[in-house]
Amino acid sequence: MSHWNYRAIRSIHEHPNGETEECFALHEVHYDDEGNIKSYSTEPTSFVGEDLSGLIGALNTAILDIRTREVLDEDTMFKKE
Repeated sequence: MSHWNYRAIRSIHEHPNGETEECFALHEVHYDDEGNIKSYSTEPTSFVGEDLSGLIGALNTAILDIRTREVLDEDTMFKKE
């Protein structure tokens, strides 16, 4: 059964002056039936709830996911060919 969760994804951004900066963002990551990463949201996740309780629940789920799953590296995990 396919599923998804929140994952922290590390990326390196290069500034026009040549300096680089390590950044982390939270994304939704989707898996196939075998548990392999199938896709991820191109934009970092934003959180919206129907009410305050729903928003808090979504944030708590995201915090649990990033605390219990390793950080993914955009440069190696999602290399485009």
